Amino acid sequence: SPVPVTLITEDMIKASGAKNLRDLLMTFVPGITPLEGEECNVSMRGIYALSQENILIMRDGHRLNSYATNSIAPDYRIALNNIKQIEVLRGPASSLYGNVALTSVVNIITKSGSDVNGLRATYGMGDNNTYKGEILFGKGFIDSEILIWGSLYASDGYKYNISPDDEDFYGLIKKDGTMYVDGYNNKPAFDFGMKYRWKDLTLTLSHQHGKRVQAYNSLYFYSLYDYDKYSKINGTKPGRSVTTTNAIADYTISLNDNTSLSASLSCNFEKTDIYSVLGDSLPYPYSNIGLVLHPTNPYIKDSLIISRGAFCVQGWDNVNVEGEIRLANSYKLGKAKGTILVGAQMGYFNSHYNYLSIGANYDGVIMTAINDENSVYKNGKENSFSVYGQIKHYFSPKVILNGGLRYDHKKRYDDREMNVISPRMALIYIPNEKWNTKLSYAHSYVDASFFYRASSTLYLGNTDLNPQHMDSYQLSSTIRITPNLIYNGNIFYNHSSDIMATNIGSQRESGILDMVGLESIISYKDKNYFANASVLFQKKAKARNYSSTGSHISAIPDFVCHISSEKEIDKLVKGLWFGLNLSYSTKQVGQMSGSFLFKNGESLANMPYEIPSSCLLDLGLRYNEVWGELSFRCYNILNHTYRLGGHRAPILQQGRNFLATLSINLH
Repeated sequence: SPVPVTLITEDMIKASGAKNLRDLLMTFVPGITPLEGEECNVSMRGIYALSQENILIMRDGHRLNSYATNSIAPDYRIALNNIKQIEVLRGPASSLYGNVALTSVVNIITKSGSDVNGLRATYGMGDNNTYKGEILFGKGFIDSEILIWGSLYASDGYKYNISPDDEDFYGLIKKDGTMYVDGYNNKPAFDFGMKYRWKDLTLTLSHQHGKRVQAYNSLYFYSLYDYDKYSKINGTKPGRSVTTTNAIADYTISLNDNTSLSASLSCNFEKTDIYSVLGDSLPYPYSNIGLVLHPTNPYIKDSLIISRGAFCVQGWDNVNVEGEIRLANSYKLGKAKGTILVGAQMGYFNSHYNYLSIGANYDGVIMTAINDENSVYKNGKENSFSVYGQIKHYFSPKVILNGGLRYDHKKRYDDREMNVISPRMALIYIPNEKWNTKLSYAHSYVDASFFYRASSTLYLGNTDLNPQHMDSYQLSSTIRITPNLIYNGNIFYNHSSDIMATNIGSQRESGILDMVGLESIISYKDKNYFANASVLFQKKAKARNYSSTGSHISAIPDFVCHISSEKEIDKLVKGLWFGLNLSYSTKQVGQMSGSFLFKNGESLANMPYEIPSSCLLDLGLRYNEVWGELSFRCYNILNHTYRLGGHRAPILQQGRNFLATLSINLH
């Protein structure tokens, strides 16, 4: 690969005790740090947005990120039980994958039917009314195989009782309240799917849903709210609910010994409902909801006065169809050899339905606008076309040139056009089997999402938004110190421009950010022991109009270290494994954002904050046998109180919590 790669195997997933994809990425991928927000969110090398929309997440080479918002929350809507391995390209990858591959690419490789060869059922439970269920079935035949998976997760979340005198209290009205951290309930997060292969044809169908309970109300002035009082709207309670259905066909054929042709066709259906609490109690003049939601509409802005149990729900349905074709050829030129890959991609996006409802008294809808440009946005269609090529040329077994170029064209819903060229070049030197080094340059981009560009309310859409860009320079080396011990180090410099502002209600290109950093991974593995340490040190080199304080990026630590290890205690009981995770991060600094952030009657907008360094310890036991597996994991065992920053204010995270699971194998 032309850029540094982190490989996460099935054994590493088990050893980590990770609950979801974000846990996995934080543990093993240096550069990725967690954030708070409306959804489960992460940053990569200091770049982040209101949701996870700068990292391309794929499953078997197909995009999972929304085509309307560019985002995908790396939470329980992505099953872990069907994963064979995860390949993470650290750095820009638009030259091959195009839009959204700004800072990195996460490609989830699922198992084949023959990898499973049977049925595996899992049940788990923990405190805070946490439950999970999983099923995995796979079977291989002569010319075909099938894989079926299912995953369910529900939790009330970790409960905190907050009083007006507490550090974590926000709001205008001094009243005791309750907040829940990482709650997924009233409709569980799920991922169901099937993959069937017959000879060279693979068909995949999946259906996913996710919605996290927000610690504070998500709109208007920040405050606690009574989650249980609000009625279900469209089958869900407050939060950002996203349901997707994907149908994919892949076909690969060998034309001759040196040439292969592959083609794919995918169709994605997405339904989004953003159920935002405006406030349990709204004192005048903050009860004038219409003025906030419709600042430019004279017919609505003065007509919605709500004082109690106020909420709004905005939602949309969209469909995306995408086709791709690739041709790969291997060649020899004397003693030199290489491979050439060329491809083309076409896409069609249609956001055909949207609505906005405003309600009061916790359950009464008093106004609804459907398919109206004053509701969420004006419905629209967009078309895209891309061509790309890459070459991997071996001058000798020790020297490799890896280069790529991609051209992306998009015709936006308002007839404006986007054109981006993404080049990449890398020189790879492999002096022997124990050492290799790479020097690379790459350019990447992420186009401003349809939601940001077309939105007419809440986020104040801006049709003039341009794509965000990044130029990255990386020097990495991998050294096999012993047959079991491997070290990977990477020095990077990223220059980002036209970055989107991270504060809510201000979707504007906010300037530039230059980051420099050092990433290190050292791993050891033998038959009875596994250990992995990932270390990140990063610093702001330059910034303009991007959320930062001094040399620190808001809500992003400068130094992060994750250690994950697991040891088989075979002298005690064969098949019994003891696991340990240790996570340390330095302080976070930043500024409160949002004009409706209050405490003790005073606005906290632009007020600085500092979150102390944190050290978290997880411990677990796992007993593995032919019949199945039994595991118990305790997270944050020291009950350390810590917070995460984000686009508004620091938010408390989970204290000590546990999860026990039982898996049964049927062959």
